[in-house]
Amino acid sequence: MVGVPGRSKSCGTCRIRRKGGCDRKRPFCRHCLKLRLKCDGYGRNTVFVTSTTRSPPRYRGEAAEWQITLPNALARSAHEERYFDIFWRTYLPE
Repeated sequence: MVGVPGRSKSCGTCRIRRKGGCDRKRPFCRHCLKLRLKCDGYGRNTVFVTSTTRSPPRYRGEAAEWQITLPNALARSAHEERYFDIFWRTYLPE
């Protein structure tokens, strides 16, 4: 793909041979001319990718409503909350 970072812009021959000597000159790069190779040029074959497996549904940004219920052992009454507050204020220094 054109302009995509990380994609080689070398000629087809240098790309296949994985050599970094391509100078991207047109119509033939000097690297291929020097090594007397057939320069395949700079065009890319278009490859269409089709998916045969279903991809998972994408998140649509809708807020999910969660119902969280605490076990009775974790739930406190207003009296318990008040007593814990008094305890922490009395016995813990600030």
